[in-house]
Amino acid sequence: MSRICSVFIAVVSIWAVATGAVAEPLTIGSKAPAIDIEHWVGDRQPIGSFEAGKVYVLEFWATWCGPCISSIPHLREVQRRHAGNVFVISVSDESRDVVEEFLKRDSGDETFATITAEYWLATDPDGSVKQDYMRAADQHGIPTAFIVGTTGEIEWIGHPMRIDEPLARIAAGEWDRQAYLKQREEEAELRHSMQVVSQKSRQKKYVEALELLDAMIAKASTDEIRQALQNSRRRLVAEAVGSQAGDNAGVDIRRLAIGDQVTIPVTGTGAGPVWGDFLYTTDSVVGAAAVHAGLLKVGETRTIKLWIVPPPAAFAAANRHRIQSMAWGAYPAAFVMQPAGAVGVAAPLGRAPGAGPGTLFGKAIGETVEMRVAGRQNGFIWGTDIYTADSDVATAAVHAGALRNGEEGTVVITVVASPERHSASERNGVRSGAWGSFSRSFVVQRKTGAAEPEPAGQPSSGSARPLTSLAIGESMTITITGSDKGVVWGTDQYTGDSRFDVAAVHAGVLRAGERGEVIVTRIAAPSRYEGSHRHGVRSQSWGPFSSAFGIAKKPE
Repeated sequence: MSRICSVFIAVVSIWAVATGAVAEPLTIGSKAPAIDIEHWVGDRQPIGSFEAGKVYVLEFWATWCGPCISSIPHLREVQRRHAGNVFVISVSDESRDVVEEFLKRDSGDETFATITAEYWLATDPDGSVKQDYMRAADQHGIPTAFIVGTTGEIEWIGHPMRIDEPLARIAAGEWDRQAYLKQREEEAELRHSMQVVSQKSRQKKYVEALELLDAMIAKASTDEIRQALQNSRRRLVAEAVGSQAGDNAGVDIRRLAIGDQVTIPVTGTGAGPVWGDFLYTTDSVVGAAAVHAGLLKVGETRTIKLWIVPPPAAFAAANRHRIQSMAWGAYPAAFVMQPAGAVGVAAPLGRAPGAGPGTLFGKAIGETVEMRVAGRQNGFIWGTDIYTADSDVATAAVHAGALRNGEEGTVVITVVASPERHSASERNGVRSGAWGSFSRSFVVQRKTGAAEPEPAGQPSSGSARPLTSLAIGESMTITITGSDKGVVWGTDQYTGDSRFDVAAVHAGVLRAGERGEVIVTRIAAPSRYEGSHRHGVRSQSWGPFSSAFGIAKKPE
């Protein structure tokens, strides 16, 4: 069994199954077998049978078992906590002499005899109790504890260090046996799935193994199982990356520190796990990441320069160049790449001309650059209001509200000192990433005095003045035909470039297709425009915009 499977099994306390005949299967809900104890150890009154209305913990251990010894103080605390209602019985299949010799040993400032004196201790040299419980329940690892409920039936089986919550519920009469049975069924399914994962990892089918683990993580019903699976996943990733060491010229990038750079020959590969989109976790396979980023083709070898950088808050998934990368949350470090000798780092294809990283890296703090770009939502940016110097300007302009998606305009880029951290946010249909400090940053604004687009749906009669020619509070009367086809931003307060005819329908002033006179009033621009769905028109949300209007029906 691979170490991946072994780690998972250890965490969720599922032990490797050994062979052995089982005459009377014992499971949750089974009547607890009578306890046929050969020797009781200590001065406590022997327990001959399970009394109705009482709860019993039957634990199997041995003096040679480290985890069993570690559990002894906890069992005492369990007995103290539930004194009078719960009876803890520890059973070893060793001889009485062996157990009594062990009890003489010190555990800190007291002996094990002192600790175990607070609960019941017994030996079972002939193995009869072990046969009735451990073998019958198909349990072959120790320590293992069984909880016998108030009805004399088995309610729970597991590691004694995890007994607190189920025991408290059983003792209080709040135990959900069916839910626990469902959990055990899930664990059995997980055991089988982990065997498949182990087999695929031995066959070096890492992508298939990781896909299976991801599906298991998504289905996990408890945080404990989910965490165990995620730990297994990380170890499988480490194994996968280690198997690809030759692709990285023998360099294990996981051992590099943030700020380190390395130039290595990399061969593009379509195999191996990748997490992120242009920013990749340092346990991603570099050859696959290079193909994903468009730097290499599968089978192509090229010298790549690689930087270890602070990680984003989360790594995005994307399908690029037939490589499907995976999403991930927090990770200690990330890397970006470029062909050796190139300027800037690998970035999404189709960046706005002149807006690449080489444009701003050489600029001094405080220096400005004017660019004419077409706003878009699909570029790669880091930050909110202040963006890293390698962010896509056209996308940052939309995120900052300087341009709309698809709108062409002139923006002013001001180079600023980098903050300690660039925060992530979602604005205007663009999600920015988080980043730490960077060598340069910038802010982007619409060029002052640059013409803003006037709305379509212009009036066919009445005043044809543009909205921006009106003073705040000034109105104009226009004749238009209401339309439900077009784009508007806001609710009651609309951005100055929203369509009059569509805004009239959204505001309930006109119906679609209805012609009439309306009054358009320029108003003070709010800090944000909220979208809504009204009268068959869905308006969009937007951030700051320099002009705004309200619209009303002209009184008859």
